[in-house]
Amino acid sequence: MRPILILRPAQGAARSIAALNAVGLAARAIPLFALRPLPWQPPAAGDFDAILITSVAALTHGGAALGQYAALPTHVVGPASADAARRAGLTLGMIGDGDGNTLLRAVAAGWQGDGPCRILWLCGREHSQLWQPDNIMLEACIVYAAEESPVDVASLQGPGIALVHSARAAMRLAALAPQKSSLTLIAISAKVATAAGPGWAAVHVASRPLDADMVAFAAELCKKRSD
Repeated sequence: MRPILILRPAQGAARSIAALNAVGLAARAIPLFALRPLPWQPPAAGDFDAILITSVAALTHGGAALGQYAALPTHVVGPASADAARRAGLTLGMIGDGDGNTLLRAVAAGWQGDGPCRILWLCGREHSQLWQPDNIMLEACIVYAAEESPVDVASLQGPGIALVHSARAAMRLAALAPQKSSLTLIAISAKVATAAGPGWAAVHVASRPLDADMVAFAAELCKKRSD
């Protein structure tokens, strides 16, 4: 069985490995980035109608200041973020099953206020831009950073399957991998697959941008190889 490599930061890697273990697959973490909290000045809760969370890291690194937003609906991109929001004492709004843009469109469609919905987006320093519907006012507030971790490039030697959760991870993997043609990638989205570039043994895109779908794809690949 080809080794499965998890490249996301340690906290997320642990969740991915647990999910793979649950379906009988072994995996090892090779974090390309490490997360650290950043000092931040929480905006007044009264200036917003809702909170947006596109990464569990914003909740695990947001600190005690998150408590002041407990009364606002917190819209999250998936079940892992929903669990983290509950643990932080926040009130759940919409729970998505895709990316931030899909979630924002759903929030916009359900908004019934007279003016635009004012949303505070708690995010990382290195974040993608989100498309804002006309009835959404989005303010980004940076609460953590993802910084490059030292990596032994020999650990990226294939053959193997690598789960790639971000465009930054895809680009760094492409720069570090000693032999791209020996690795099969499972990308969380088409954007991430594009960021990885050419030269891999194969590149697959999860059916939805969720870790659970990436794990399921890895399990299917491993089953096909063992049949």
